[in-house]
Amino acid sequence: MDILIVEDNRVRSEFFRNALQGHTLTFVTTAMDAIAQLRDKDFDFVFLDLDLEDGLERGLMVVEHIGIHRQIEAQVVIHSMNISTAVTAVKILPDAIRVPFAQLHKMFQLNAGVDFIERILEC
Repeated sequence: MDILIVEDNRVRSEFFRNALQGHTLTFVTTAMDAIAQLRDKDFDFVFLDLDLEDGLERGLMVVEHIGIHRQIEAQVVIHSMNISTAVTAVKILPDAIRVPFAQLHKMFQLNAGVDFIERILEC
């Protein structure tokens, strides 16, 4: 699977690198880079942190971009720890899965050997 990971925290990025081994991963740290990637390539999944180095409202710009461009068929997983912003994001993208990063991390630890993507789809 082609997966876009929008995350500006190195520790979290390393977590995704380990949890999603065997998939094609593209990492970006800003909303503008995420939007550029979404314009240029089709992804199966987008793991999206909303609290990015270029500002919280910028993370929502990615959500709005996906919402406006309905041809983007990627399953979006919002893993932001900012609950109020994540709730806003899910209102824009009702099919998005909202799983705080701490829960993602715990899911991975508890289900070693189980396909991480399958576990997320069960949320």
